Amino acid sequence: RAKRVWIGTEAGLNLYENGGFRYYGEKEGFAATAVRTIYEDSTGAFWFGTYDSGLYRFTNGTFTRYTTLDGLFDNGVFQIIEDGDGNFWISCNRGIYRIRKAELNDFAEGRITEITSVPYNRRDGMLDSECNGGVQPAGIKADDGRIWFPTQKGVAVVDPATIP
Repeated sequence: RAKRVWIGTEAGLNLYENGGFRYYGEKEGFAATAVRTIYEDSTGAFWFGTYDSGLYRFTNGTFTRYTTLDGLFDNGVFQIIEDGDGNFWISCNRGIYRIRKAELNDFAEGRITEITSVPYNRRDGMLDSECNGGVQPAGIKADDGRIWFPTQKGVAVVDPATIP
């Protein structure tokens, strides 16, 4: 939207804008090394998933980091898919987890001190919990709203409309 390109690599996060690159690291509030996914939501906020350093939100020039210490199910964030009800569905090596985007925003704004993740894995019928995808994309949202995640033993399909 803003005519810039975010680039996630195994070595971190870069922004290409106005013919030049800018690296985002610890000084800017982004301590992760391997970026696995980038998602821009409808408000223009950017969400960055990392291999093992959690989830980051970037809005108004500021990063917010979320980890298992804050309530994430896992620090792996390999794909971020938003459903029609304002939930993020995130894949990791331990399965899939759901988080309300509003809760993530409330955490970033200091209105709450902990977030709630709802995990899904083998106990919920998945043949395998490892959902890293190996390469991009590690999940897609189909036109019918169902979300498809690759696993080590096939595909896990989630229909958010049928899950309370």
